[in-house]
Amino acid sequence: MGPDDLLARLRTMVASDDGAVFVGIDGRSGAGKSTLAAAVQAGFADRAHLVTVVEGDQFYGGGSAASWDRRTPAERVERVIEWRRQRAVLEELRERGHAEWYPFDWDADGWDSDSIPLVPAAMVARADSVVVLEGAYSCRPEL
Repeated sequence: MGPDDLLARLRTMVASDDGAVFVGIDGRSGAGKSTLAAAVQAGFADRAHLVTVVEGDQFYGGGSAASWDRRTPAERVERVIEWRRQRAVLEELRERGHAEWYPFDWDADGWDSDSIPLVPAAMVARADSVVVLEGAYSCRPEL
């Protein structure tokens, strides 16, 4: 499915639904997830329908290279993204229409340590017509 197909489908869903439409854009690093999310935002730039994008990288699970090396592939999948925090954010957006969370601090001096640095200021988002969760593992069944 290309960007135009996705936009057409989302426009149909938005027109026929009273609440926000939630979409996950999943894929490997460099696959174009962020580019597709930006295309969805641009495709709804008519202001009648807005798009909220939640970046999956903000929920990175952290950890040093040594701790990642000790983990099994299954443990890596389970821990690379804090999907429980993502799910809580998505639930708040769906149920309350807004959510806030503290993203992973990629600029912190010790970002690659075993303590998980979070940005001190909360991210705040509201549920617009379309809510996009973009990032690796954003379509995991638990979400």
